[in-house]
Formats: sequence, structure tokens, C-alpha cells
Amino acid sequence: MDQEELLSAGERQRLRRRLVTALRERTRVPEEIARTLATVTNYASVVSQLHRHFHLEGAANILTQPEFRDARTARPVLEALEREEVIADLLEGTPEQRVSITIGSEHRVENLRGCSVVAAAYRIGGRSVGALGIVGPTRMPYARVISLVRYLADSLNDVLAELS
Repeated sequence: MDQEELLSAGERQRLRRRLVTALRERTRVPEEIARTLATVTNYASVVSQLHRHFHLEGAANILTQPEFRDARTARPVLEALEREEVIADLLEGTPEQRVSITIGSEHRVENLRGCSVVAAAYRIGGRSVGALGIVGPTRMPYARVISLVRYLADSLNDVLAELS
């Protein structure tokens, strides 16, 4: 099953249009990408720029997931997501892989062991310049989330190549 089967033509078109607009206007590109990911998935999203500047969007979406409705379960996750070093750790493996998937107990950060992360790097001229990812429950619809993350990373690669 390829990404076209998981994302409708309308979804792909809307995502690409938002991406192109943000890049052309050169305003808050990481924020717009993170906002788009969080809105489309209803999970938290993270975006890094040059693997140094990080943006988190939709952390409150964690609270809408059944696994995290209890404050004792949600609080450690939200506290972990507030720490820049945790975000950096979540996106660490993405430069070498097309899509990186970390599920539950695979996380080095104990507070995130109830979560999964799907992330991908984006590149200019073959060089990784950032990464984007989704943080959600371990029961997330992986095929759709992987498709979305891969599509946005590939689209970002294409648009960055066109603009550079």
C-alpha cells in the first residue's frame, strides 16, 4: 500500500499548498509544519530546523487520547515534551533513515514509553537539515501516520530543492 492510497488527493494538495505558502513567505516554517501535522493527526508534533531549533505543536492533543486522560499518566508525557533535549532525542535517528519509528519501551526517556514516534528527516542537496515527527499513543494508525510524515518530508525536500 503506497502513500497515495493512504492520503487522498485533496489531503496531499492541501498539505503541499500549506507547505509551499509557508516556505515562500519564509515565515515560521517549522511552526506551520508542526501545526499542520498536529491538526491532521490530532497528536503532538515536533519539527527541528538544522537539528538545533525545535518546535512542538499540539501537546494538548495527548489529553484527547484515551491512554492519557488520567492526569497521572498524561503529566509525565507532557513534562517530557517540554524539554528540548527530549525533543532532540526523539528526532535523533532521523538523519540516517527515511522514516524512523520508535514504539513504547524502545524510548530512552521513561516518561515516553507509553508513546510512539514516527519521524523523518528533510534534506537540501542530500544533506539532512531538519526532521519532523508525530508523537502519539502506541495504538496510532501507523500506516497513515507513516504515509503522512513521509509525504510531508518528501514534499519539503522537493520544495526546498526548487527554492534553493
